[in-house]
Amino acid sequence: MSTNYTIDRFEGGTAVLLDFDTGETQLCVPRDQLPPEAAEGDVILQDGSALTIDPIKTQEARDAAQALLDKLTHGR
Repeated sequence: MSTNYTIDRFEGGTAVLLDFDTGETQLCVPRDQLPPEAAEGDVILQDGSALTIDPIKTQEARDAAQALLDKLTHGR
């Protein structure tokens, strides 16, 4: 079974991931278990012990965040 997480932040050598759907479940993993290009806000797919970036969900999440920011700052 696979689970999606969002990289919330990095604390030293640890990545703090939040459940993509609920934002409630928190998972802390060593940063070196993530792909080297992983950044805050990326959506991570956990499938077994493998952690990979989901580029489609990452872009969708960034687009949604930008749309919300635009709506809040420009009233659209």
